[in-house]
This record gives sequence, C-alpha cells and structure tokens, in this order.
Amino acid sequence: MASVDVSSVGRSFPSRMHVASGFVEPSIEGGWSGTVARVPLPALLLLLALLFPTNTSFYVGTLRLTAYRLVLLVFFFPCVVALLSRQCGRVRWCDVLMIGHVLWAMLALIVVHGPVQGLQSGGIYIVEGLGTYLLARRHIRDASSFRGLVKVWTLIVVLLSLVTVPEAITGYHFMQPEAKQIGRRMGLERAYGPFDHPILLGVFCSSILGLSWYVLSSTLGRWLRLAAVIVSAAMSVSSGAVACLVTQSVGIIWDGLTRTINRRWWHLFIILALMYVAVDCYSNRTPMTIALYYLTFNADTAYGRILIWDCGTAEVQRHPFFGIGNNSWEHPTWISDSVDNFWLCTTMMYGLPAILMLGGAFAYVVVQLATRDNLDAGTAVCRMGWMVSMTGLCIAGCTVHFWNSSFVALMMLLGSSIWMLDAARPALPTAYSEST
Repeated sequence: MASVDVSSVGRSFPSRMHVASGFVEPSIEGGWSGTVARVPLPALLLLLALLFPTNTSFYVGTLRLTAYRLVLLVFFFPCVVALLSRQCGRVRWCDVLMIGHVLWAMLALIVVHGPVQGLQSGGIYIVEGLGTYLLARRHIRDASSFRGLVKVWTLIVVLLSLVTVPEAITGYHFMQPEAKQIGRRMGLERAYGPFDHPILLGVFCSSILGLSWYVLSSTLGRWLRLAAVIVSAAMSVSSGAVACLVTQSVGIIWDGLTRTINRRWWHLFIILALMYVAVDCYSNRTPMTIALYYLTFNADTAYGRILIWDCGTAEVQRHPFFGIGNNSWEHPTWISDSVDNFWLCTTMMYGLPAILMLGGAFAYVVVQLATRDNLDAGTAVCRMGWMVSMTGLCIAGCTVHFWNSSFVALMMLLGSSIWMLDAARPALPTAYSEST
C-alpha cells in the first residue's frame, strides 16, 4: 500500500526511558523519532475527507454519501478480509467487541424501525464505526505510520487555526457561509471550520494535543504546535473541547512532575478517588454536578447536562436492550433535543449491550497497553501520547456527543493503537537517532 512521507512536517529527538515497578514509561525530555514518518494513503485520504463539509455530500437514492463515507466504502471489504486473514495481526478481543457492537446496533435499529430503515441506518453505522476502526487497524501497523498519522493530523489542526481564528473574531463562516450563527461566548462567535457544528471542530482539534506533545518534536516547534492546537480548539468555544484539553493537560503535567516516582499513575487515580469521596461527603452538590459546573461555560449549561443525564438514564431504564433508535426521547420541552453525552446517547439509541461492548473494546485496549512491559522506547512514547489523548476524548464524551466526523476520528484513534499490542521490545537496546 502506498504511503506518503511526512517527515518534513516536524523534527524529533531521542527520548529516554525509565522503569517504574516493571512498567516501562517514556521520560520525555524530547520527542521521539525512531524512523521516517510515513502515513499510509488510505489513512491520509480519510483524514482529508473529514475536511469536506456536509454540504458537499450527495444522495444515492435515500443514502447520503459524504467524502469520508466514500473513502470508507472503498476500503471496507479489503480491511475486513485483512482482519480475518490475519494480515494485521491476530484477531483480538477488541476486534470481536467492535464487531459485536456494530452488529447489535444494527439489530437494535431493525427491531425499533423495521428492516428497511434498520438495515440502511445500521449499515452506515457499520461502515463509519467498524470501517474506520478496521482501516486504522490495518494500515497503521508500526511506529512510522502512527507518527505519520499524528503529523498530518497536527498539521491539519494548525492550518485550521488560520481559518477558525478570523471566523471566531468576525463571525463570518468562511468555509461554510450558510452555517447558522449559534451565538457568541466570551466575545467570540463559535467557529465551525469545515464541520457540522462547533463541537465537532473542538473535538477534532483538541484530541491531538497529547499525541502531538509526545510523538512529535520537543523544541520550540512543540510549544508552537501546542499553542496552535489550543487556539484552534478554543475557537469552537465548546465545553467538550475544554474538557478534552484540560484532561490532557493534567496528564502531561502529572507525567512531567512525577517521572521518578514509582506507580505514579496509581497515585493519581488514588488522589482523584479521594477527591471524589471528599466532595461527595462534604459538599451539598454531587461530584458530577461540580465537575459539570467547572467544565461548562455557565451554570445553565451545567444544569442542562444534569437534566439530560437524568432524563436519558430514565429512557435507558425503559428501553434497556434495544434502545429507542432514532426516535425522540422524553425530556422537558425547553431542553434541546440533542443528547450532549456520547456514552449516554449511544446507550439510549442501541441499548445497554451495545455500550457494554463498545466500552469493553476501549477498556481492553487501555488495560492491555497500560500493562505491557515489553515495549521499546519509541513505542512506549506513542503509547503515552495515545493514552493521554484518548483519556481526554473519553472525558469529553461525557459532555458532548460524537457524530459524523468526530465519531470517525474517535474510531480512527482507537484502531490506530492496536499495532502497539503487537510491538515487542528488541532483544538488544536500540539507540534512537535523528533520521529526518
């Protein structure tokens, strides 16, 4: 498969490693470059296709085809064959869970809406969910392709800031002039960029922060990219983007402050658990209420998120197995119809089995990566960046819904991590030198 050399996008320097209680972690004083970065053509095409606004889509009968759906349709069956023939490593539990998730989602849609609509909507969900996961699973198979993916994604975010900053200041949507004005926050018009909603812009841009910080270069370029990513995400003025950026920033800062401490991530989990218990015991508000209050832009938004959670979980109790599909949900009339919680919305639409399998796939990858102690230095750096970025996305998913391009981006990040499970530490220490 063809690939594109993107080494000139940025430069990297060797990383150092230390071992804490058998767990190999990167001690990042620089980024890492173990090899020339090349992004496989299918992954590059999919990333670029996400930048085509929905108004460039067209219909084939009742089926709406966007640029990224066309890319996924082209590569879907070859990727399925590659998985079953073990061309991309052995079949893992995360693969089984992802297949089970999308098949259950289709079954739920058939049960709720009938075979015609269920097969059409479920089929598209399979292409977007499983198709994206498998595309990344097959074509991002080593550190070179992974680093290439991160470089291209970061470059796109940096270039988007050239559009989204003037868009937020002037209120004119340059890439989508027909997009409606949602309203100003903090003196800025919420920028769309090429996406369907400012939320999607914020998620797409903020999700690359951790990966860009760890995987790419460590000199002045790192700080410039960091600033560009934050600025571009901030132009969405979205609570989801804020949650994603804050979560990743906490992970990066904790990593920098505790490099010499054994079991430091367990310490962080214990601290967070104690904070949760303390708030729950001594505050007149629940921990979730306080978290939503500080991760949203105003009290009304936080209150709306709480009501969405209450009404949404009640809907899940009424329809636990197959969900409500694309039907409307019961909620106060003055609340928006949108469900600003990806995990809750997925459960409401497809039922508890669907979210358990999807969550299980994420949990499997996270646990497997976190407990691996046989990774080489370069792979361990990629792991750290991926874990930080994915944690940010998972937290953001509690405050916003991922749909269309943002859902594809989430599945792409999930699939792009599986190669690290197959990576092994070389028999002899390897010195990583600059290769670009």
